[in-house]
Amino acid sequence: MPRFPTYDRQQGLSGGATASFQSPGAFTAPAQALADLGDSTADLGHSLNVRQQKVRNSQGDTWLSLARAETALEMQNAQNELRQQATDGAQGYTDMVKARYEQVRQRYLKSAPDDRARQMFDEWSNSYSANVIGDAATFQAESTLSKRNDDFAKAMLAHSQVVLSDPSQYDAVAKRAMDDLAGASQWMTPDQELKARNTVTQELQLARAKAEIQRDPAKFLQEIGVSTPTEAAVVASEIPPEGAALLNTIAGTESPDYNVLNGGERFSSFADHPRRVGRGGTATAAGRYQFVEKTWDRASTAVGAKDFSPASQDRSAWWLAQNDYKANTGRDLMTDMRAGRYTEIRRALGSTWEGLKSLSDSEFASRVTKGSSTLPSFAGGSPNVAGNERFSGLDAGQVLGLQQQAESQVAAISRQEQAAATAQLAQIKGSLQLGIATGDTSITPHTILSSPLLDDDKAQLIKSYNEANEASMAVGRALPLLREGRLGDAIDPYDSKGKKLVDDIYDKTSSAVGEDQRQPLAEEIVQQTGVVPQSVLNSIRKGLTDTNVANVEAAAQQAARIAAINPAALSRRDGGSEVQKRADDFNYFVNSLNMSPEEAAKRIAEMNDPDKQRDRKALEPAAKEFTKQIEGENLAEVFDESWMPFNDPDIGFTEGQALGIQAEYQAIAQEQFFQANGNADIARNRAKEEMKRLYGVTNLTGRPVVMKHPPRALLAEEHGLGRRSIRYRR
Repeated sequence: MPRFPTYDRQQGLSGGATASFQSPGAFTAPAQALADLGDSTADLGHSLNVRQQKVRNSQGDTWLSLARAETALEMQNAQNELRQQATDGAQGYTDMVKARYEQVRQRYLKSAPDDRARQMFDEWSNSYSANVIGDAATFQAESTLSKRNDDFAKAMLAHSQVVLSDPSQYDAVAKRAMDDLAGASQWMTPDQELKARNTVTQELQLARAKAEIQRDPAKFLQEIGVSTPTEAAVVASEIPPEGAALLNTIAGTESPDYNVLNGGERFSSFADHPRRVGRGGTATAAGRYQFVEKTWDRASTAVGAKDFSPASQDRSAWWLAQNDYKANTGRDLMTDMRAGRYTEIRRALGSTWEGLKSLSDSEFASRVTKGSSTLPSFAGGSPNVAGNERFSGLDAGQVLGLQQQAESQVAAISRQEQAAATAQLAQIKGSLQLGIATGDTSITPHTILSSPLLDDDKAQLIKSYNEANEASMAVGRALPLLREGRLGDAIDPYDSKGKKLVDDIYDKTSSAVGEDQRQPLAEEIVQQTGVVPQSVLNSIRKGLTDTNVANVEAAAQQAARIAAINPAALSRRDGGSEVQKRADDFNYFVNSLNMSPEEAAKRIAEMNDPDKQRDRKALEPAAKEFTKQIEGENLAEVFDESWMPFNDPDIGFTEGQALGIQAEYQAIAQEQFFQANGNADIARNRAKEEMKRLYGVTNLTGRPVVMKHPPRALLAEEHGLGRRSIRYRR
């Protein structure tokens, strides 16, 4: 490096700074110094250029790294996007990826910061394109193959569906499927083709088997060499295969089904052991294992059976076999079954099931062995499909699964048939019960007894029939007495049965006569028995509690006539006391207050009106006070029409009559107080005028005395005059 002269700054005259060189020899070689300075400057410039180039290279490297990463990311996203656009097994996917990659590559080439970075990115992108295009081609090829495989699988599924719908199409469909396989084999390896062929055969055979099971599961079981559940079945699934085989053998010597009685008769209800001897039978033995009643009670109690269903019969029979075998031999039945001690088993259980004695030891062993199965829910044997081309494509597990499916289907059909039989029985029984209850005359004891399905219910239905028709028969016996006027001989008016008979008689006879004859009929029944038919009483009560005046009057007149026939008749029936009170009110208004029937009915209708009842309720305190105020009023002045003093008439002939007349005046005044809406003067005046109409003055004893007029209606009828036409004072 050159050495520059050193100097000190000094203050000049003008105040400026001047240089003061310390080395007088500094200028002895100026040319050399300048030369050294030039070399130094040149070195510095080169160094700066190198540094700048490194910076530029670093920037290009950074851009290149970023461009590579972004290119890879963009292509990854682009491939995901393009896969969604590609169709038909990714057809054209590779070309789309190529085009997209070239777009991305050109964009980054244009954005390169310099030629060096551009060249390096170009070299990298050319090598990277091999990976991108290679991956795209691989994906397209795999996708195309997968699409073809999917299409082939869908075609095979469609073929299977055809066979499942119509198994008779199996041969034709199998040929079409093999033709499809031949066309598809061009993109398959030999192993793939063999696997596909086996799969097609298997699926079609499975479809055919399932269709056949759906149509006739029992026939399918025969096809695979297994006995059907209707030939040998145990419903209770928890019983082991050995136990099921033994029970099937026992049932084969006892009964063909779960609903058979000793003698061959079939029963319909599994609610309980039938507990009777069947037609042609000699004992109460019933069911698949022919339980007699006492044995059933013992076994069913042990297993907790709540009914006589097939499953309950199975469980009880299995318990009984184990229990009796233990009692007879001291050994365990299951252990000896597995050990093959069939002779001992047959002989030990022969005392429980007599039918086993009819089998030889070898025959018993053969049946039990043949009936053994690995399927606890079905003891019909194992499938045997060896040499059967119909099942050549299926393995043992698939055949076993088909067997289980068929057995389940047979069991379901059996349950459906049982349910249908039960429903049919319930319908017949219900129809008879309804007919009995409604009095259907087409139902007779013969109808019930002749039904073959009602064996367990006939006794109860006959009992119901007799109970239901007892009333009709009683009515039939009573009608002649009614016509003779002696119905009371058969009726106790205080007995509920007697009242019920009266109701039945009226209901029966009233429906047979005209409407105008029903009231006389009811009154005749009351006359003979002292009992009002309940329907008649209900009609009267409805009328008397109505707010319609005409209805109230009609009901009151009818009640009055019945009360006149028998004063106690109304109160003997439910609701009769209320009717009696209303009838008494009506009679009081007509006979005591001399109102017309229409006026009396209007008064009762107002009493029934809720609005009127509320109004009266509000006036009750004032009415009571008003009644107290008029207690001491002199009624004699009301009837004294002379001008002479001290000529007031006596109120009644006795003190009792006087009190009665005073009480009636107060009652009338109180009612008028309500009618006048609380006006005391109007109520008092109305009451006095009403008393003048009800009472008059007589001189029968030589003195004027107030006494009650006879009812105007009675006088009017006696004299042929209209109501309110009679007025008299003396």
